[in-house]
Amino acid sequence: MFTSDHGLEAGAIKSYNAGIALCGNASDYATREILEGILSDEDRHIDGIENVQDEIKQMGIQVFLSTQMA
Repeated sequence: MFTSDHGLEAGAIKSYNAGIALCGNASDYATREILEGILSDEDRHIDGIENVQDEIKQMGIQVFLSTQMA
């Protein structure tokens, strides 16, 4: 699930970066600013996914899941 989410977030980040570049070229600064805000959220999402994936690798899935039961 996290691997799939990571792939989707990475694809979204790539698309938002392309949209931001396009807006800059078209001098559409308002839309670029909106996309930059969304991109910032996507960056936080992918960071969270990567943190969880690292925890699972370090702890193992069983221990990780037991920590989520609280």
